[in-house]
Amino acid sequence: MPVVEKVNADGIRSLSGHADTTTVAEASARLREVEAASPWLAHKRPGGVLVVVPPPLPAPPRPNMESLRAALRKAHAERDQRKAAAEKASAADQRATAVVAQAEAALAAFAGLDDELAEHHARQIREGEQHGTLVLAAPLALAERLKARTECEQRLAEAGRARALLAAEAEQARAKLASAEGAVSTAAAAVLMSSAEEIADAFEKAKAEADALLDRLRGMAAIWSNGAPLQLSPRLRDTISQAGGPRHDERWSSFMAALRDAPDATFGAV
Repeated sequence: MPVVEKVNADGIRSLSGHADTTTVAEASARLREVEAASPWLAHKRPGGVLVVVPPPLPAPPRPNMESLRAALRKAHAERDQRKAAAEKASAADQRATAVVAQAEAALAAFAGLDDELAEHHARQIREGEQHGTLVLAAPLALAERLKARTECEQRLAEAGRARALLAAEAEQARAKLASAEGAVSTAAAAVLMSSAEEIADAFEKAKAEADALLDRLRGMAAIWSNGAPLQLSPRLRDTISQAGGPRHDERWSSFMAALRDAPDATFGAV
């Protein structure tokens, strides 16, 4: 924000370039001259106090449309790359989920193995009591199944870790895609805004041209012919009235004189 300096009566004298003997009224009059020539003095005088502020900064230059389009094309390319990466990561995550499901299904086939092993050990214990011996050992078939179950549990754990890693990668890829989509929207909004500014420029130009034409019509309404004002059509009367009414324009008098001398004379030639 600009720095605001408050200056009292002594300051008015110094800013006006006069000595201390100058009256406040004289210094103020001199200062008004300085203010008129200096864009740096925007002033108010509440209670005789002068507020001095610098002029507003000029508007930043408008971005070039081609550079905005180039930025939008770059954002599109980045978004397309992120989209392909996100799709690839998502597909890998889905395959990992399928592998985990297969490993879980394979492990589920051993659901009754612990009960079978417990029943076998119970028989061993009962027989051991009868014969005076106690040997707890799984038969070959159960031992092989126990080994196979351990391998399934290991594969499920490995698949779960892989799925967690791939799921994190897929989430990260989706986040990058969302960021790229946001960049596309931002770049597109910049192009849209610049296009709107161009339309506003065209509107202002057309409005200025229309105002100039209306002003020209107002001068035409003040022309006299054969000792009387020209008889305007209702349309011209309404248009000129809305523009502020007739006004004198020497060009129309010159145009009338030119037409008396040359049948092909035009308004633009006078």
